[in-house]
Amino acid sequence: MRRRLQTGPAERPAGRFDRIVLSEFPLVLAPPDLAAPVQRVGDAIEPGGDLVPMHWLGVTDYPTSGDEAAEDFIVQATPFAGLLDQSGTAAYRLDVPRAGAAA
Repeated sequence: MRRRLQTGPAERPAGRFDRIVLSEFPLVLAPPDLAAPVQRVGDAIEPGGDLVPMHWLGVTDYPTSGDEAAEDFIVQATPFAGLLDQSGTAAYRLDVPRAGAAA
């Protein structure tokens, strides 16, 4: 397992991965600004790999809410990943699209 903390969606380590955890980054981007980072994630995930976007659902001053950010990410990832699982509480949301899975 390799872990890396990144400060923004433009950063990404070289290589391909079987799991990519995305905490909050879709939340801080407006939907049009999300397309390029989502494509970079799609280029970096191995077939059968899991994407794990996590979003806080509280009030923010970001361009989108946690639910909107999660839905935007899932829709934009549809060309390369299908939704495998979802869970959460009143405070957070966690989705698991799988690369190569039927959308």
